[in-house]
Amino acid sequence: PDLELAFLGGSSHIGRRPSELHPGLRLGNGLTVRPVTEDVADQVDVLYLATPAPVSAELSARFADRVPAIVDLSGAFRIRTPELHDRWYP
Repeated sequence: PDLELAFLGGSSHIGRRPSELHPGLRLGNGLTVRPVTEDVADQVDVLYLATPAPVSAELSARFADRVPAIVDLSGAFRIRTPELHDRWYP
């Protein structure tokens, strides 16, 4: 698929380029890490989340009605009961 990385958000490393954090990752498009604010919804068609489960749950709820698709790589929505969650994520 054709993919254009339009936004790189985070809560730490604000203002840094991805290659500073991961030398093998060279995007070459001038993106830097920026805070995740409400205007992100106007900049993306798909929101990819690679955050801890509680953060993914919060961001998914925050942007669910404003972004056409959200892909969450955390375990926030994988396991539906607290008992199963504790079994797989002790």
